[in-house]
Amino acid sequence: MQRLSYDMSPLQELKVPIIWLIGGPGTGRDTQSAILEDFYGFDVIKIGSLLRQHASNETDRGRVIKENIEKKVKIIPDVIRFHISFIDLY
Repeated sequence: MQRLSYDMSPLQELKVPIIWLIGGPGTGRDTQSAILEDFYGFDVIKIGSLLRQHASNETDRGRVIKENIEKKVKIIPDVIRFHISFIDLY
């Protein structure tokens, strides 16, 4: 398994709560995220949706993601998920 060290200081400087909803299919992640969004005003970021959006792009990163999705690879490389979820959004 790939483990990398990341500079998390940009996230720590934001001083906003980050809530990770983790679970398998049918565990209610979408339901819980909708509650957090509707009632508490949280912004919801769905990594799967972001990965599919990038996979449709003709960039190097998009091609890697698309290849992994087509091969039904269960885990996209950490560095790609990190860049999509943190660096691209901020």
